[in-house]
Amino acid sequence: MTSPLWKNSYASVPSSGPTSGQVAQARLRLHAQHHPVAHSALWGAGAGVIALLLAGMLTAPNLTDPAGVPGWVLGAVAIMTLAVTLLSGLAAYSILRVMPASPETDPVRYAIARRQAASGAPGPDEQVNRTARHMIDHLVYVSNPTYRFVPLLIAAAAFAVRPLIDMAGSGAETWTLFEFAPAALFIVGMVVIEPLAEREQTACESFREQYDTE
Repeated sequence: MTSPLWKNSYASVPSSGPTSGQVAQARLRLHAQHHPVAHSALWGAGAGVIALLLAGMLTAPNLTDPAGVPGWVLGAVAIMTLAVTLLSGLAAYSILRVMPASPETDPVRYAIARRQAASGAPGPDEQVNRTARHMIDHLVYVSNPTYRFVPLLIAAAAFAVRPLIDMAGSGAETWTLFEFAPAALFIVGMVVIEPLAEREQTACESFREQYDTE
């Protein structure tokens, strides 16, 4: 039986082609599917750079006198950066290696198929629908609000560490409150992303249900 979502809840995919941003994302996803090792390495390197920058922000006061920085601090930063790089790369590879490569290799058509999946209902183009169905299980998984919520929560907690330490000690000043700004932005991001992710997941589940029952 056809779900009422087919008619009521989701607008059809616009007749215009995908945006340049959507095509760029499609290229990235196709590269990840067909070259999981290289993509995982890039993902790990990017995470390592972010971890290094974050560590630099947290230790910035101690760097005013680099000669006085204990060796264990630099060692801890290096170990943390390496660990984040390796763990992020391995996590990305563990996901990508079980993800079947899309039969569609054209990024434009791939972007169109992804928009079709997110619309909540199959469209008139059977090839686009087949491509969308091929990616839909993964889209349902990654659009889970928890999947997107947890990384933001970890980032918010990381940025809140230093101001919390200052407030617990004797170094707290009025401007310390402003150090919570990055953490607050991540929390706002969680509030915004949660309903959007939930809606996207519902739309993808609707597409899958309707495609499978046709």
